Amino acid sequence: MGRGRKYPAMGFAVLLGGCTIVGPIIDPSLDDAPVQACTRFDAAESGPQCLTVFRRGPNREALALTSGELVAGDLIYATRTGAEGCESRFTHVVATGDTAGPGALRLDVGDAIGRGDVGRDFAWDEARGNRRWSVGRIDRPLHIPGTIRLQMREGEARLTSLCLKTYHD
Repeated sequence: MGRGRKYPAMGFAVLLGGCTIVGPIIDPSLDDAPVQACTRFDAAESGPQCLTVFRRGPNREALALTSGELVAGDLIYATRTGAEGCESRFTHVVATGDTAGPGALRLDVGDAIGRGDVGRDFAWDEARGNRRWSVGRIDRPLHIPGTIRLQMREGEARLTSLCLKTYHD
């Protein structure tokens, strides 16, 4: 009796949580994520700008980032705004941009109460348009997302967007 009911129950559970579980697996770049909060650098955006983005100046001061042009040594910071439509919980941060040749960067999401960062290093060998860098597992019980940091370590890139994304609401 228990064995016959197990498989339909598992199928029903997958249907209920399908997008949340399967979405990031079949769409690792999160292009089709249904919930997004972005700031775009490449065109006039009609939606809200959900992140305030700064770059570190020569004297370590915070300067507004007005274009997405990055070179080796640049460090940018982003924090969430309180704009309407930007208040969901997000599982991933995704930076999108074009690269001009070989390069490397580090993308980190700091914990809001100081328990450590979640981040990844990225490196590439050739120029490519519409490249994506993503970091997952940013909002969970042991990590509450705080400031996003992107450090350009080598090469050049033109950042087109910086987004928080998720497959659940």
